[in-house]
Amino acid sequence: GEARHTGDAGFFLSCSAVGAVTAGEERMGADAVTDFHVGDPWPNGRDDAHGFVTGHKRHGRGAEGVNNSQVRVADAAGFDVEDDFAGTCHGVIKRIAPEVDVIDITHGIQPTSILQGSVVLASTLPYMPVGVHLAIVDPDVGTPRRALVVRTGDDRLLVGPDNGLLVPAAERLGGVAAANEITNRDFALEPIAPTFHGRDIFSPAAAHLALGLDPAALGGAVEPDSLVRHAYPQPEIGTRRIRATCLYVDRFGNIQL
Repeated sequence: GEARHTGDAGFFLSCSAVGAVTAGEERMGADAVTDFHVGDPWPNGRDDAHGFVTGHKRHGRGAEGVNNSQVRVADAAGFDVEDDFAGTCHGVIKRIAPEVDVIDITHGIQPTSILQGSVVLASTLPYMPVGVHLAIVDPDVGTPRRALVVRTGDDRLLVGPDNGLLVPAAERLGGVAAANEITNRDFALEPIAPTFHGRDIFSPAAAHLALGLDPAALGGAVEPDSLVRHAYPQPEIGTRRIRATCLYVDRFGNIQL
């Protein structure tokens, strides 16, 4: 059987019209390992506790798709480059939308760190081409948490879990203009693994959106005010001391407060 996850990680990619961020997917034990060959059914046995972000280019526009001549996927997730999770998600996107460009933003989001993923996503997406952005930092994969596609005020589509990961980026990109819950299994890979929604739900959705799919085809609309939000820690400024929270430290030693 498939082991349940215990946390999530992250990495970033960007393709020329779809953008994605994921974190929280990891292999949990030997029983979760599945050999896969071209033409085989899609394998199960992954864990969305690690995350990544991707971007790809769209060609044309669906009824309410991204208005962009290019498809870009930007990916932020907790998948380490030593694992196969990010590559598998790349493969899913390319099998559905072989013409899309994918941009890797980072593979360094710490496992389960939704806060770090949201900060990095909000910081990087303004520099990405307009398109579809996939983000996965998903420690609650396999639970009733919602899977979303969010349209931003500047006409980007953000794909990822409803856990606070997407909203800060959307707010930097003109706010949440609309949101849909991803429930239509016609655009998913079957069977859906309970621990690898990055492969089976989010990556296929991002790829179809990059090809012009109307987000409404993925599922019903949800109220923007109902999206999960997390408050960033605020500094405490005193007369002799300032106390702040370190959100993360990059590999050069720069501290994000």
